[in-house]
Amino acid sequence: MSEVITSASAASDVAASDVTASGVTVPLDEIQSGIFDPTVITFETHLFLGVADAVAGRAFVRSLIGRVTTEASIPSDPLAAAAQTRVNVGFTWSGLAAVGVSAEVLASFPQEFRDGMVARGVILGDDPSHSGWDPVYLPPTAGGTGLHVWVLVQAPDTATLAAEVEVIRSLALANDVSVIGTEQGAQFGAEHGSAKEHFGFNDNLSQPGVAGVGQPVYPGQGGYQPDGTWAPIPVGCFLLGHADGYGEIASRPSDPALRTNGTYMVLRKLEQDVAGFRSYVSQTAHRLGMDEEHCAAKFVGRWRSGAPARTRTRSRRPVDPRRSEHRQCLHLSGAVRPDVGARWRSSVCNGERR
Repeated sequence: MSEVITSASAASDVAASDVTASGVTVPLDEIQSGIFDPTVITFETHLFLGVADAVAGRAFVRSLIGRVTTEASIPSDPLAAAAQTRVNVGFTWSGLAAVGVSAEVLASFPQEFRDGMVARGVILGDDPSHSGWDPVYLPPTAGGTGLHVWVLVQAPDTATLAAEVEVIRSLALANDVSVIGTEQGAQFGAEHGSAKEHFGFNDNLSQPGVAGVGQPVYPGQGGYQPDGTWAPIPVGCFLLGHADGYGEIASRPSDPALRTNGTYMVLRKLEQDVAGFRSYVSQTAHRLGMDEEHCAAKFVGRWRSGAPARTRTRSRRPVDPRRSEHRQCLHLSGAVRPDVGARWRSSVCNGERR
């Protein structure tokens, strides 16, 4: 498990494509794909890399210029976007040190990023023994290999994915950068137009409307306004170098080249016990005299279709975020209240909470 910073300020040869909204201009050619674009691409490989020499590490990073996908390069047509091959790159704090970022700049990063996931495990509720963790997610001080650079490759089919992964591997090998681990990923149900998570619930439904990136703002996916409309979320809530919801602009790290239009990403490998979930739902529903699907919706916070649990609908049709059934926030008694089931993933069946 690692915390990674991503930036595309020097990793694209795509022509600039600025989008202005709400008085904000965002240079989409300096922002890596996946930060705002919600497109589901079916197959992916995560490459975990280690850098032994700073000069060689920087040469590898330079070799990725032109391969990293930016928001500006994403087609407007959803089908064309889903057919893209994409590459993203990020660095851990130790990875930035490995490629030669100065000690002064390294010290200017937030403490959470400097600490890393393992050091903050107690706060996160992780097993302090780290039993079962793959070595790539552990620093050398904890018996791991130490992750420096993360590269994500996504493609619509396995053959295209394998070809692009081989290119990245070759670039790493040519620059004395080691591939210390990989993870494979695939979207369940993506070929049917609706991505699903492992428990069988439609996923990838909500995408916040962000100022300056040309996204629509659907009810419940922005900031509620007194006149009943929804305003886009300030881009600084997602990107460094821009004003956030408080009007503040992050000043760390101290180097603007690493700060501007970059963002932080948390990489965690989790296990979902599908058989255990289904068994527990069945047992609980039987004990409480509930329908299993209703009980499962209470546990997860939404029906398998993606509709909020409180709507009491069993439709298997994927939810359309533009429809009222998908509103994640309700305007009640003059106040905005979130759909507790959708926001707080609590497990409640007939008043019992687990």
